[in-house]
Amino acid sequence: RQCLNYTLELIGICNEMTLPVTIRYDLRDIITFAKGTSVRSSEWAVVNGIPFRIYCEPISERQHDWLSGYLGVYLDCFCDSKAASTSVDVKYTLRIVSQNGGEDIVKGPKIDKFDVEFPAKGSSHIINFSQLLQPNSGFVCNNAVRIEIDVEPLKVLWIC
Repeated sequence: RQCLNYTLELIGICNEMTLPVTIRYDLRDIITFAKGTSVRSSEWAVVNGIPFRIYCEPISERQHDWLSGYLGVYLDCFCDSKAASTSVDVKYTLRIVSQNGGEDIVKGPKIDKFDVEFPAKGSSHIINFSQLLQPNSGFVCNNAVRIEIDVEPLKVLWIC
């Protein structure tokens, strides 16, 4: 792509696919993840030429009580750091999917600006691990949690 000094309205002008696009990520080995400090992320998914991924981190407020911690879920946008100013306005909805037909946990829709300085947005406390891991919650299947984010880029600004 060329880096030009202009704003590109994606909706209606450069709509290469049906929007929004749903990015799915199965966060596997959820108990090990919850007990740890390492972040995990999905593969990059390109939506109208813009790379996005799901980024997850365990948020623990008490060192040895991992069940009191939270699952943090974010949408990460790869903004071009070579451009002096790159920003993307995105409408997105975060979802923890019930795998037994129950009710999903949904945050959004929300509209945020993603840029080089702040490439990830989301929820640091989407659900407590003790609630997530309840046998009847339906969110864990085969030690994995399904996370989905509906992504709809609204406006992209590239300035060199």
